[in-house]
Parts: sequence; structure tokens; C-alpha cells
Amino acid sequence: MVPDFEQRKIQVHEALRAAIDPLDYAYWHGYGHGLRRAHWGERLGLQEEHEDWMALMTSENPEYQRIGRGYRDALQLAIPDTNGKRQY
Repeated sequence: MVPDFEQRKIQVHEALRAAIDPLDYAYWHGYGHGLRRAHWGERLGLQEEHEDWMALMTSENPEYQRIGRGYRDALQLAIPDTNGKRQY
């Protein structure tokens, strides 16, 4: 039997594959860093660094916004739906 958290990761992976452009490097860059932060916690970086990554979502630069959204989604293991909203 697959633990609930492992099943959730599988669901997230499948939903992301269906909803996110695989060539959106900015989003996936943020997502990859967010996964590492979710796994390692503060051992990966300082709280200030985490806050900087989260602040990217409010940047005026659309590419930075996508990086920030990817980072946030990985931290929260969000499943994007077809309306562009996130299910947590």
C-alpha cells in the first residue's frame, strides 16, 4: 500500500504534467527549488532566502512571477486545475 503522502505526490505529478507547459523553464526552475526546500527545510537556505523566493510571485517581471508560482506550488504540493487555480 502506498502511503498517503506518496499517493499525493503521484497525483501532483500527474496533474502538473497535464496542466503546465513542460517547456516553461521559469515555472519548473521554481518548482525544482521548492521541492528541495520542502524536503530539506531550513537546511537548504535561510528564512530570508525563502521569503525572497516567495516574493517573486509579486514581481513586475512575468518570468519571475512564474518562478515564484513554481516555488510556491512545490512547497504546498498544489494540484493545478484546468482553470489555472490551485487546489491545496
